[in-house]
Amino acid sequence: MNETCPTCHFQPCCCHSLRIIRKRHEYLTRITDMNKLEEYFGITDTDYVRHSITLERTDLFDYILNIKRLNKYDPLAIYINGLPRDINNFIYSYLSVPNVIVKARIIIERGYPFVIPIWKILSFVKDGKRQDVDEETANVNCIMKNTSACMTIEKEILFYATTVLSYT
Repeated sequence: MNETCPTCHFQPCCCHSLRIIRKRHEYLTRITDMNKLEEYFGITDTDYVRHSITLERTDLFDYILNIKRLNKYDPLAIYINGLPRDINNFIYSYLSVPNVIVKARIIIERGYPFVIPIWKILSFVKDGKRQDVDEETANVNCIMKNTSACMTIEKEILFYATTVLSYT
């Protein structure tokens, strides 16, 4: 009948997938701090923009990803004396980048790495306004559809993070 595997305790057995997932996770924790992935990716902060990318493993097949970009512009600091307020506001509109906070759940499928992980956006906030999480979930799954088995989870995270940070 359908019995659970004595080694991995799953039905059907997923020992091979668990071994791959465990090795890739150990490699990731060995090369970087999971709470400072932006440093590993080389995403640098500026005087006005702060970035944060963290990854937390919640289960054998589950991760929670947090991506934040916070804008620290002060409109009064860039105010040009002698120009009308409307022109100063127009200049400021080009300098400002929207604040973005994304929380995503990454579910590793049992056939990983040959089956792509499932991404589910839990919350997506842009400039303090909640965005449609279903639409962003569809976007991220469309983006990740073209990944391959040789891409590790941190490369997929970098791929999505650069998309979010560049185009929002």
